[in-house]
Amino acid sequence: MEKALHDDLEGKVFSEAVIDRSKKSLVDGRLPCPSAHGLSRQLKVPLKEIGDAATKMKIRISFCQLGCFT
Repeated sequence: MEKALHDDLEGKVFSEAVIDRSKKSLVDGRLPCPSAHGLSRQLKVPLKEIGDAATKMKIRISFCQLGCFT
C-alpha cells in the first residue's frame, strides 16, 4: 500500500465525522498516532482513511507508534 500524496487526494471526500473528530483530536496542531487508531476503531473506518484525511488537511502525525513520525 502506497502513501497517498496531497494531489492524489484532491477529489477524495471524507465523512464529516472523520474530519471533525480528527480536528478535535489535535494536540499542538498534530494528530497523535494513538488518537488516529482510536478514531479508526470508533468510526469503524480503515486507519488509512484517517491518515489520508489528515494528509489532505495537511495535519501531521505525532507520537507515531512505529517511530516513523515524531
